[in-house]
Amino acid sequence: PINYVMDNNDYDDNDPNMGPAIKIERSIPSYYKTLQAAYNNAESGDTILVAGVTFTESLSINVDKTVTFSGGYDAYFSIITGSSILNGDINVSAGSLTIGNFVLQ
Repeated sequence: PINYVMDNNDYDDNDPNMGPAIKIERSIPSYYKTLQAAYNNAESGDTILVAGVTFTESLSINVDKTVTFSGGYDAYFSIITGSSILNGDINVSAGSLTIGNFVLQ
């Protein structure tokens, strides 16, 4: 992404074209390192764009809101180039989650 800064907030410090792995598109976009952080900060109806990388975490869907995870994006979140991978669990206790272009392992 534009104005890339090499720090621990992206998913590949060796590639200046790789920024944060997760984006919520709004008038001022928000970027996140984990799926849980993006979900926690999402508003009902948000679509969360996820880079085509692997995440190792458990995801707790526990708020009465509807959120979509759309995976497999390139580093610029402009096109879908494959799938995102989640190594972990998804526990849904409230609300709803729609996912696309994800591999759950």
